[in-house]
Amino acid sequence: MLIKRRSVLKSLAGAACTPIFLEAMSAEAAANDTIVVVIGLNGGNDGLNTVIPLKQFAAYNALRSPAGSGGSIAYTQPQLSLTAFDSTPAHAPNQSTQFAFAPSMVPMRQLYATGKLAVLTGIGLPNAELAPLSHFNGWSDWSTGRINVNAAAIPPGWLGAALASSSAGPLGATASVAGGELVTSSTASEGLVVGSPGDFNLNIPYYIPQFQLGEAFQKMLSLRPATTVATQALTVTNATVNAVGAMQSYAQLASDYPSQLSDLGQQLQAITQMIMGKSGIRGYVAVTYGFDTHSGQNNSHPGLVQDFSTSLQQFYTYLQQKKLSSNVLIVTISDFGRTPHANLSLGTDHGAASVAFVLGDMVKGGVYGDYPSLTKFDTNGNLVVNVDFRNMLSDVIQAMGGNAKTVLGTTYPKLGFI
Repeated sequence: MLIKRRSVLKSLAGAACTPIFLEAMSAEAAANDTIVVVIGLNGGNDGLNTVIPLKQFAAYNALRSPAGSGGSIAYTQPQLSLTAFDSTPAHAPNQSTQFAFAPSMVPMRQLYATGKLAVLTGIGLPNAELAPLSHFNGWSDWSTGRINVNAAAIPPGWLGAALASSSAGPLGATASVAGGELVTSSTASEGLVVGSPGDFNLNIPYYIPQFQLGEAFQKMLSLRPATTVATQALTVTNATVNAVGAMQSYAQLASDYPSQLSDLGQQLQAITQMIMGKSGIRGYVAVTYGFDTHSGQNNSHPGLVQDFSTSLQQFYTYLQQKKLSSNVLIVTISDFGRTPHANLSLGTDHGAASVAFVLGDMVKGGVYGDYPSLTKFDTNGNLVVNVDFRNMLSDVIQAMGGNAKTVLGTTYPKLGFI
């Protein structure tokens, strides 16, 4: 998996006030140890072909079958029989008549049946932000929890900002594994960027074993430097050396994780290894690409959401099996939704409202938000946004012990999925 990484030692200067241990947590952190894993669906996911409103099926079919195209991107009702669901997770697919996941999202339907998956419909950016419909604005908004059109400077990411005041180990509070670094940034840290934990190493001569380097720091500490600054610098450096060594060993964890993984699956496996290794990181970001489906959408979108669903199920189920899921919250973000009307190239263009998902042991499964009407659109002809994206982020930030008003700039009523 070719993913960029950043040397841990680069952030030493800002780490002087962090704890020097990995596993022990401060009293503040122990009070809330929620780990949030953000999965970005980059490019603007088509919510209408991800969660299909069965009650509006005739309108859906018409919108997705443009005259003159000679085709359709609409799913048929028989195709949706195995993935149908209602707002009550206990209803079986053959009893459900309200919604359906895309036919390739059978793993998502299975997760929904556990009662731990929240489906947020009609979610998106405020209408005032939608006029440009640019990927830059959409992605930066979802990444920061702020409205960034015409902004003089992009603010920190909402995940990094929510954890900025919490205690963290030498590796920091946040990490991204395939892009999406903006989500994890804060005023104090850029956030760690990592590929596979096995890729971690120190830029030291090959002939100096890492354990000898650690021993050298211990000897220097035993000499008791005259100044507090020197002692602190040596302590933090030694802790970071040990942290990097621990990261290398994480690659041996999760050896029984499902094999034949996609790129997203590998990212989630890497996050699993860091969770199992008790890295001290509380905010992770994984990103999967390809959702900007302007033409031939059904050639790619079904496979994209299938991979997302399968990877998500593997990740969550594995954490459950290892009894590590109780404090893990998984949330999706995407640039924006797509147009309700398919275009003549049998694709969809940049739109407004879409869907988002939140999964975890602490989640109250079900459907949240009003699914937009497929006959009444906003002034741009797009699906109406009924849930401000920051409302969902607010609930997630509060669940992890952060101050939602400080991070987002305002308050929102609880949606109820946590």
